[in-house]
Amino acid sequence: MKHRKLRIAWSVAWGIVATLLLVLWVRSYWIDDQCAFHSVNFGSSHGRIAIVNDSNSLNANAAATVYPYDSPSGFVVEYADWSEWYIHAPHWFCIASSAVVAFLSWLHWRFSLRTLLIATTLVAVGLGLIVWLTRL
Repeated sequence: MKHRKLRIAWSVAWGIVATLLLVLWVRSYWIDDQCAFHSVNFGSSHGRIAIVNDSNSLNANAAATVYPYDSPSGFVVEYADWSEWYIHAPHWFCIASSAVVAFLSWLHWRFSLRTLLIATTLVAVGLGLIVWLTRL
């Protein structure tokens, strides 16, 4: 088992991320949290996480307030251009994603470069379709 300690550290780190997201999820029903970094705002409220970018704002710290509960249930990805976009997602999706990433290091998959390039292309096409469909 090559790199066993690295796998353990990777799993522990992502397990901590999942635990912190779980705590944030429970907290989001009582307290609305917001954090701004330059023009990107992060918010958590009512079981949802939001990431909002508004670089056209005059004051980056006073950019548009993030209210994830204003969006419909499910995932929302919208953008006007590359300088204005927002993403809303449920907390459970972020927790499940971090748990899956923690587990993936224990699988012993071996891929060729061709397989990885094909998979990357399919992911890019899928993301492009999602963006295109949200623009309609």
